[in-house]
Amino acid sequence: MSKDKEIKQDEKSSSKDLEKLEKKLKKAEEKMKKAEEKMRIVKEEYEKAQIQAQVKEQVEIQIEAIRDDNEVDKEDKKKKKDKKEKKEKKDKKRKRGNEVEHEVVEQDKVKVKELSGLKVEEEPATSSNDINGDDDDTEKSSKKLKKDKKEKKLKTKSEIDLLSGKQGDDKVKTIFNDTELSDQAKKNIYYAHLFSISRTSEGPEQSSEITTNWKFAKAKQNWLIRNIFSIDEIPDKYVELVFDYLKTVQGLSKTNLIESAKKIITPPPSKESETQPTEQPIEAQKSQAEITVQQDTDKAEEEIIPSEVPEAEEEKDKVQKDDKENENKKKERAQKLLDVMDN
Repeated sequence: MSKDKEIKQDEKSSSKDLEKLEKKLKKAEEKMKKAEEKMRIVKEEYEKAQIQAQVKEQVEIQIEAIRDDNEVDKEDKKKKKDKKEKKEKKDKKRKRGNEVEHEVVEQDKVKVKELSGLKVEEEPATSSNDINGDDDDTEKSSKKLKKDKKEKKLKTKSEIDLLSGKQGDDKVKTIFNDTELSDQAKKNIYYAHLFSISRTSEGPEQSSEITTNWKFAKAKQNWLIRNIFSIDEIPDKYVELVFDYLKTVQGLSKTNLIESAKKIITPPPSKESETQPTEQPIEAQKSQAEITVQQDTDKAEEEIIPSEVPEAEEEKDKVQKDDKENENKKKERAQKLLDVMDN
């Protein structure tokens, strides 16, 4: 009996041990499942991170490519714009010269013949039939116009020589033969010259003769007022001559002229400087990511510009230097004008 009892106890003990082992095995299996689940989650997160890194890299490459394209487009647009502005300015100047050429010739011819005591003869008008005819008539008209233009130039030259001899100075030749001056500038500076010699010439007879041939012209005066600060239209060598005329202007023209000079000497504050304080709070609200991207962009531009576009930088510096010199010259001219107007 005791032996059977021991066997039963052993079986019971073995059964308990087996149950314990089964429980431990079950727990181990559960832990393995949890570990596998964690490994799966970690693996998924790692793959996501890799995908995000690849996407970010591709986006950065695309942004850099777009930035480079924008820089190239800006340079191209700037060059095209500058070229177009130069062409438009040149065409405008040529058109203006063609429009006033005939007027200059006729007015100078009238003044010359008035001074020389000759009667003014009217130029024969060109018939519209000569221009609007068939091909042969058009060709003949074209040749005739060229011939007439050439003859007018020769007449103008001889009349300028006559006028300079009549007035006893070479200033007329200097003005009309100056290649730096536009046709409009020649006409208006000559107007100021006539005024000057009408006031400074010695001898009552000569002074009276020239004064009668100088007539006030509002359009010419306005042109001198508009262009007195233009280095291109009125070079430095004619400034004193124009000052001598402008110091006699009166009324609203004088007031506007003085105001223009003061604005050149002390320019009014720009709109950008006025709006800058209101823009600062907005900029302060930028996120750290935006600031970082902007810093990277600025750094990339600093690295690209010196190596890839040195000529553009050099040209930009030259333009800025020329603009600065012109600005200083304008300020000096404006100050001289104020001094003249005060005297």
